[in-house]
Amino acid sequence: MDALSFKGFLVITAVAAACCAAVAALFCALMGQFIAPVMAGVTAGSMAMGLMVAGVAYLVQLAVEIRRLDFPADDLCDGEVVKLQSQGSMVHYRTGNPRRTFDAVGGKLFLTTHRLRFVAHRGQPWRYRLDVPLKDIEDAAPCGVMRGLRGGLEVTIAGGRRELFTFGAARAHEADQWSETIHQARDKHVAGGGPR
Repeated sequence: MDALSFKGFLVITAVAAACCAAVAALFCALMGQFIAPVMAGVTAGSMAMGLMVAGVAYLVQLAVEIRRLDFPADDLCDGEVVKLQSQGSMVHYRTGNPRRTFDAVGGKLFLTTHRLRFVAHRGQPWRYRLDVPLKDIEDAAPCGVMRGLRGGLEVTIAGGRRELFTFGAARAHEADQWSETIHQARDKHVAGGGPR
């Protein structure tokens, strides 16, 4: 069952809740406590247990999804090579505003010899791919997000557009690495004859 889809999450919740309720009802019947207040508690507890089971299933499937999320070989252009990819999940702020938490989209970041790509993972309202050609990147700098917490990466694109990513405060060093690697890849791409 796919816990990363809304329908799958609800089905897992319902099945787990029904199983818990059946076990609790059987236990109550065996103990001779089959009364309305006890059954109301069993129902509420079963629903909570169902949500916990679905939540654990979601987290396990999300970890597998992130591990499998890759840059498909058939999406690579001639001579294009993946130089760097984020180790785990990271966040792209769709609107560039970290205070709008509902616009935060989890996924993975990839850097190739031609472009910077963000791929959103399944299991969230927005699922998309963002490609920024290296020739269009003016700057990539580590930055603070949410009151200065380290771990952000701001990519400035020709025309003044900015894309904001974050690896999180615990992985702030990755923002420094990405900034340096993006600059190196862009400079090498432009020096190799690619228009800037």
